[in-house]
Amino acid sequence: MTLADYMAEARRAPFGYGPARMHCLRLITGAAAAQTGRDPAAPYAGRDVTEAAAAATLAAAGGIVRFAAGAFRTAGFARTREVREGDVALVRFAGEVIGAVRWRGAWWAKGAAGLARLADDQVRLVVAWAVVR
Repeated sequence: MTLADYMAEARRAPFGYGPARMHCLRLITGAAAAQTGRDPAAPYAGRDVTEAAAAATLAAAGGIVRFAAGAFRTAGFARTREVREGDVALVRFAGEVIGAVRWRGAWWAKGAAGLARLADDQVRLVVAWAVVR
């Protein structure tokens, strides 16, 4: 699957937790899987069926950054400071740390309002992973 195909699916998927829904972490793990076949979220499949269950998983891991870092490391993705098209990251946006995909020259994130392009001047990179090199 291409990144463009995946992002089209992400645009159609309703926001949320559970089957056929997507939240910001599922957006970035899914983008990595679509491009490489390696899914950082595979060990957690079926566990984030509610927002409360997802919050408990993140809390047990020590927060969103530690959770994502462990999941991406286990799946064989390296951190990067030189972000390229198709890479994924945790970014700080509007006071929150969220998952985002670098696509079409911008950061894109999934939220309650759908898939949205984030304004570069309002995004601060927290940690990024090189997806295709």
